[in-house]
Amino acid sequence: ASSSINDVEHRLIELLNLFNSKTCQLVLGAGAVKLGKNKTISAKILAITCRCLQFIKITLPKIKAHFDQLK
Repeated sequence: ASSSINDVEHRLIELLNLFNSKTCQLVLGAGAVKLGKNKTISAKILAITCRCLQFIKITLPKIKAHFDQLK
């Protein structure tokens, strides 16, 4: 059971790293504009990105607490 928990934790870290990388690239680096996906990085896109970060900030401690109980 411990190895499967470690695997899930590792995959969650990979997912968060991917989100961070893509967000930086597409939003902060204006990659979405360069790819022609958006004309500009609008306030709406920034707000959606902010909400995603808020969701992660709220849920991550709860996920960590859950895994800590399983160990």
